[in-house]
Amino acid sequence: MTTRYRDADVWGSLLMARSLGMFVPRNDDERALLEPINRHFGPPRTPGQADERPEAEERPPVSNLVPLTDDEFNLVRSAIEALVAPLKEAYLRGMAVARTDDQREVLADLQRLLGPPHDA
Repeated sequence: MTTRYRDADVWGSLLMARSLGMFVPRNDDERALLEPINRHFGPPRTPGQADERPEAEERPPVSNLVPLTDDEFNLVRSAIEALVAPLKEAYLRGMAVARTDDQREVLADLQRLLGPPHDA
Protein backbone atom coordinates (compact mmCIF):
# COMPACT_ATOMS: atom_id res chain seq x y z
CA MET A 1 0.00 0.00 0.00
CA THR A 2 1.43 3.36 -0.96
CA THR A 3 1.69 6.15 1.57
CA ARG A 4 -1.00 8.14 -0.25
CA TYR A 5 -3.54 5.33 0.03
CA ARG A 6 -2.61 4.53 3.63
CA ASP A 7 -2.99 8.18 4.61
CA ALA A 8 -6.39 8.32 2.91
CA ASP A 9 -7.44 5.21 4.87
CA VAL A 10 -6.30 6.82 8.13
CA TRP A 11 -8.09 10.08 7.36
CA GLY A 12 -11.27 8.28 6.33
CA SER A 13 -11.28 6.11 9.46
CA LEU A 14 -10.68 9.09 11.73
CA LEU A 15 -13.48 11.07 10.11
CA MET A 16 -15.81 8.05 10.26
CA ALA A 17 -15.01 7.61 13.96
CA ARG A 18 -15.81 11.25 14.52
CA SER A 19 -19.08 11.06 12.58
CA LEU A 20 -20.11 8.01 14.65
CA GLY A 21 -19.57 9.97 17.88
CA MET A 22 -16.68 7.77 19.05
CA PHE A 23 -14.45 10.47 20.53
CA VAL A 24 -15.39 11.00 24.17
CA PRO A 25 -13.54 13.78 25.99
CA ARG A 26 -12.82 13.15 29.66
CA ASN A 27 -11.71 16.63 30.66
CA ASP A 28 -11.51 20.26 29.47
CA ASP A 29 -8.18 19.68 27.69
CA GLU A 30 -9.69 16.87 25.62
CA ARG A 31 -12.83 18.94 24.88
CA ALA A 32 -10.57 21.74 23.64
CA LEU A 33 -8.74 19.27 21.40
CA LEU A 34 -12.00 18.39 19.61
CA GLU A 35 -13.38 21.93 19.48
CA PRO A 36 -11.83 22.93 16.10
CA ILE A 37 -13.16 19.82 14.36
CA ASN A 38 -16.64 20.32 15.86
CA ARG A 39 -16.64 23.94 14.69
CA HIS A 40 -15.74 22.79 11.18
CA PHE A 41 -18.19 19.87 10.87
CA GLY A 42 -20.79 20.60 13.55
CA PRO A 43 -21.46 18.33 16.51
CA PRO A 44 -20.92 14.59 16.03
CA ARG A 45 -23.83 12.18 16.11
CA THR A 46 -24.52 10.38 19.33
CA PRO A 47 -24.24 6.57 19.22
CA GLY A 48 -27.32 5.10 17.56
CA GLN A 49 -28.48 8.46 16.15
CA ALA A 50 -29.67 8.23 12.55
CA ASP A 51 -27.73 10.05 9.89
CA GLU A 52 -29.76 13.21 9.37
CA ARG A 53 -27.95 14.44 6.29
CA PRO A 54 -30.10 14.80 3.17
CA GLU A 55 -29.66 12.26 0.43
CA ALA A 56 -26.86 13.12 -1.95
CA GLU A 57 -27.93 15.07 -4.98
CA GLU A 58 -27.67 13.25 -8.26
CA ARG A 59 -24.90 14.96 -10.20
CA PRO A 60 -23.43 14.14 -13.57
CA PRO A 61 -19.93 12.66 -13.49
CA VAL A 62 -17.07 15.09 -13.85
CA SER A 63 -15.35 14.47 -17.15
CA ASN A 64 -12.69 17.16 -17.33
CA LEU A 65 -10.46 16.04 -14.47
CA VAL A 66 -6.77 16.77 -14.68
CA PRO A 67 -4.00 15.36 -12.48
CA LEU A 68 -2.81 17.54 -9.61
CA THR A 69 0.68 18.91 -9.72
CA ASP A 70 2.96 17.90 -6.87
CA ASP A 71 2.53 21.35 -5.33
CA GLU A 72 -1.27 21.14 -5.57
CA PHE A 73 -1.26 17.64 -4.08
CA ASN A 74 0.97 18.76 -1.21
CA LEU A 75 -1.32 21.73 -0.53
CA VAL A 76 -4.41 19.49 -0.36
CA ARG A 77 -2.58 16.90 1.73
CA SER A 78 -1.43 19.55 4.23
CA ALA A 79 -4.97 20.92 4.56
CA ILE A 80 -6.43 17.46 5.23
CA GLU A 81 -3.66 16.58 7.70
CA ALA A 82 -4.27 19.82 9.62
CA LEU A 83 -8.01 19.11 9.71
CA VAL A 84 -7.70 15.56 11.05
CA ALA A 85 -4.71 16.17 13.36
CA PRO A 86 -6.95 16.72 16.44
CA LEU A 87 -8.76 13.45 15.69
CA LYS A 88 -5.51 11.53 15.39
CA GLU A 89 -4.33 13.01 18.68
CA ALA A 90 -7.68 12.12 20.28
CA TYR A 91 -7.34 8.52 19.09
CA LEU A 92 -3.75 8.29 20.33
CA ARG A 93 -4.87 9.64 23.73
CA GLY A 94 -7.36 6.80 24.01
CA MET A 95 -10.48 8.92 23.56
CA ALA A 96 -12.11 6.63 20.95
CA VAL A 97 -14.91 4.56 22.47
CA ALA A 98 -16.73 1.79 20.60
CA ARG A 99 -20.21 0.78 21.78
CA THR A 100 -21.83 -0.42 18.53
CA ASP A 101 -20.77 -2.89 15.86
CA ASP A 102 -20.09 -0.04 13.41
CA GLN A 103 -17.92 1.71 15.99
CA ARG A 104 -16.03 -1.50 16.79
CA GLU A 105 -15.30 -1.98 13.09
CA VAL A 106 -13.92 1.56 12.76
CA LEU A 107 -11.90 1.17 15.97
CA ALA A 108 -10.38 -2.06 14.60
CA ASP A 109 -9.44 -0.18 11.40
CA LEU A 110 -7.78 2.59 13.43
CA GLN A 111 -5.86 0.06 15.51
CA ARG A 112 -4.68 -1.67 12.33
CA LEU A 113 -3.64 1.61 10.72
CA LEU A 114 -2.25 3.54 13.72
CA GLY A 115 -1.50 0.86 16.31
CA PRO A 116 -2.89 0.94 19.83
CA PRO A 117 -3.55 4.28 21.53
CA HIS A 118 -0.72 5.60 23.72
CA ASP A 119 -3.00 5.66 26.76
CA ALA A 120 -4.20 2.07 26.23
